[in-house]
Amino acid sequence: MTIKTIIVDLDRTLLHTDKTISSYTAKILKECKKNAIRTMVATARPLRAIKQYCELVDFDAMVVSNGARVICGNQRKEYGICQESADRLLKALKQYPELKITLETGDCAYSNKFIDDYETVICDDLIAVANAEGVLKILVHIYKEEDLAIIKKELTEDLYYTIANGYLMQIMNKSATKWNGIKAMLDIHDCSCNEAAYFGDDYDDIEPMKMCGLGIAVSNAIEEVKAVADYITEDNDADGVAKFIEQRLLSFDNIRIYGDKSELKSIWMEEEKAAHIHGWDFSHINGRYEESAELPWNYKQIIKQYLNDDMNILDYDTGGGEFLLSLIHPFDKTSATEGYPPNVKLCKEILLPLGIDFKECNNPKDIPFESESFDMIINRHGDFNAKELYRLLKKGGIFITQQVGEDNDRDLVEIVLPNTEKPFPHMNLKEQKRVFDHAGFQIIKEGEAYCPIIFYDVGAFVWFAHIVEWEFPNFSVDKCFENLLEMQKMIEDKGRVVGTTHRYLIVAKKI
Repeated sequence: MTIKTIIVDLDRTLLHTDKTISSYTAKILKECKKNAIRTMVATARPLRAIKQYCELVDFDAMVVSNGARVICGNQRKEYGICQESADRLLKALKQYPELKITLETGDCAYSNKFIDDYETVICDDLIAVANAEGVLKILVHIYKEEDLAIIKKELTEDLYYTIANGYLMQIMNKSATKWNGIKAMLDIHDCSCNEAAYFGDDYDDIEPMKMCGLGIAVSNAIEEVKAVADYITEDNDADGVAKFIEQRLLSFDNIRIYGDKSELKSIWMEEEKAAHIHGWDFSHINGRYEESAELPWNYKQIIKQYLNDDMNILDYDTGGGEFLLSLIHPFDKTSATEGYPPNVKLCKEILLPLGIDFKECNNPKDIPFESESFDMIINRHGDFNAKELYRLLKKGGIFITQQVGEDNDRDLVEIVLPNTEKPFPHMNLKEQKRVFDHAGFQIIKEGEAYCPIIFYDVGAFVWFAHIVEWEFPNFSVDKCFENLLEMQKMIEDKGRVVGTTHRYLIVAKKI
């Protein structure tokens, strides 16, 4: 199975909030054609309301008006509301003059009232229009639950409705669904639904997302859509659709499981070669993995809670200094250490010119500063020694650390390197609290959490495993190839492989 067709919803999915398509997105969709991937659109909008986007992107086919109309070149299919049902419903709705009602016909929209941001012809006799032109769908603005209940009672068996944007009731022929329209598009192009990827954000995107080979939700989608999606990409204003296509479907990922073993091995070995970072920058695998940031505490906010501008602070194992600089603490009261050579070079280039007291150090038992130099020491995911911290802190000084626990990524390690010993077997909240107690600290805040880490392709995992090499000792594509193929099968079956991160927090005060 290879993805041969990309189908996108428009509003809140492909379009920015200001209803535009970025030049980047237009470029990526044009690249799809060069790579023999069809692009199609499925939208609640009528045809006249998408013409400006068709000028930017030459879509191969379109489902408009929520499936009431399908357009593939010269071929067209329509699933309108029959005259009898439209007549009956409109007569019933006429009893409620406060309702805003719009009729979508083939080429125009007619409303009984003025509607902001929606071009319609104001018309007192919607029934006459329906009889003369036919109706693709009927729209009713719903602002009260009672209105919805009233209208539902008037629907005949051949009609159904959806709610868009939380307030817009769209009433259509039961055959006029996005999914039915998409099936018709795919049939015309002789493409299997398993070879299609669908992008969406709202209730009417759930069925096509389930039925297509890949379902991708933008991060601004409703929770019900995210729950059924195979993947979640960035939001519409961040060009999430285009980024996913570029990173996953116009690159090696479109042979994700489809290529033979030698192709996969070659791709993974390229990721192995690329596994280098400066600072702690994982942008190489953005969109290809997710690590939950929803810990039950906020490390930065906790630091800010205790930090004052007149305090001397040390960031031990600062990485490239990115987080330290985000604190915006006075540079003349800021110090940092780092031991990883590429990061040491980075810190010397960035931190020293700012006036930050940076020293190279890779021994947590011998940090090159005078005793009682600091009011606060912070350390995120680095090594530390409680006795040395006690020496460096002033009385009443605070140490704040968020640490990677001993069980971090262990389920992933077991997949590729079964029976590997834990690199840091005592790194858990219970044991480390005891260490700080013995060193003379008082624990004033603590926490421990286990969260998901998700990989959407094996290449991203290979890169990751080489970056955190202490968790995956002696890992290589050659050595672990058969196990990586097993991971590949997991991604084939479920669209992802999920591991577990382990974090704990300690805020300790020198007494």
